[in-house]
Amino acid sequence: MKEKTVRNEKKKHHSVRPDLAAYLSDPACDGIDTYAYAGQTGRLSAGLRTTGVVFDSFDASDIRDFEMDEEFLTINRPGTYLITCIINVPRAASADAVFRLMTASRPIAGTSVRIRHTAGGDDASFMTQTVVRINERTTLTLTPDRYVEYAADDEESTLASLTVLKLKD
Repeated sequence: MKEKTVRNEKKKHHSVRPDLAAYLSDPACDGIDTYAYAGQTGRLSAGLRTTGVVFDSFDASDIRDFEMDEEFLTINRPGTYLITCIINVPRAASADAVFRLMTASRPIAGTSVRIRHTAGGDDASFMTQTVVRINERTTLTLTPDRYVEYAADDEESTLASLTVLKLKD
């Protein structure tokens, strides 16, 4: 039994890239604790009365670093950021649109994701992710190219999320 436990522990340690593990454990690692998260639950409606997805929940490591105003997430400080957008479509929903992460009415390169889902299919998740250098206060919005509206199977299900993680100053 002990031998098996030791092997499992070794596997856990080997699954983390050594360079990433060293970076994350370095006390000089700046910004890994700087984050923002916005989520939309229950019903997703975007592109007709709003420019983008209106988020109903928001959390941030520090309100001086990030601000949220319905569909707009603002990054207040310069740095290099990892930005992830996830869009979930439940089985009963139909959707056909291209979502883009936008700033100043321009798409951020590499952040387009095509959502094509027919009602009755399996639940589906779509994701886009990028690393960007932000040099000044920047406002983001997750925007479809056409009107999209659908409801979750239950009110607690997250339909869209936007996560911003500061990697370095």
